[in-house]
Amino acid sequence: MAAMSRASPDRAMRIVRFRYLGRRRYGLLDGDGVRPLSTSPFRAFQQGRDLAGCVEDGVVFGRDEVVLLPPCEPGKYVGIGINYRATAEALGMAVPDEPVVYVRPPSCIIGDGDRIVLPADGDVVCEGELAAVIGRRGRDVAEGDVAAHVIGYTLTNDLMDVARFHKDKGNPSLAKGRDGFAPLGPCIATGLDLATAELVTSVNGERVQAGFARDMLFGVERCVSHISRFMTLEPGDVVALGCPPTPARIAPGDRIEIGCAPIGTLANEVAGAPRT
Repeated sequence: MAAMSRASPDRAMRIVRFRYLGRRRYGLLDGDGVRPLSTSPFRAFQQGRDLAGCVEDGVVFGRDEVVLLPPCEPGKYVGIGINYRATAEALGMAVPDEPVVYVRPPSCIIGDGDRIVLPADGDVVCEGELAAVIGRRGRDVAEGDVAAHVIGYTLTNDLMDVARFHKDKGNPSLAKGRDGFAPLGPCIATGLDLATAELVTSVNGERVQAGFARDMLFGVERCVSHISRFMTLEPGDVVALGCPPTPARIAPGDRIEIGCAPIGTLANEVAGAPRT
């Protein structure tokens, strides 16, 4: 079992990125409203400022007045493959002895409510995952220092074209790198206790994946530290932490929902490739 970070629940906040009257901003979810921030949450995190003290006084937008966007703008999306023993066993794969890493381009990112468009010749599976969001630049980060570099957690759907994966002999670059193949959102939750966090993925209301973050083979400390040995992690970068068993095939017309309290639910509908 991976070592888990604990955070103080009274510090829990939900950071969103949104568009209001054509302007893109950050804010905090507050009931049915959004309270805009006067500064970037990443800048506030780096300065050790309380986000609650960064909201604009007396300003609250209704949820129907704003469009929620992906909660951050990653320069890179770094994924961890096979991070649950049960997933490895279900897929007949060996349990790795260190985090298995792949990288997606930022063009993969779409937000909560955006449509997933499948390739015409693909065989696509969904993988609901927790993702750590980097808040502070880091290189060669020690495991004990990772908490000072992670601003919070969000949800992601780590889509993969299985047909492309096999055609490329196990190279995930194109199988996972297609535009729109990494839905992200709906918010970044601070104060998430990974020792109790449960992740559930449903397709058309039927549960297809479920698991607890505490069952990850490699905890967030190990994953972030390992990645930072090879590449610098920047504010806004995302580290997807692997899916519990097992990936589920999807088809046009499906609705995928990935949930974890207190982050909420990441929901996307699936469409087929447009006719040419």
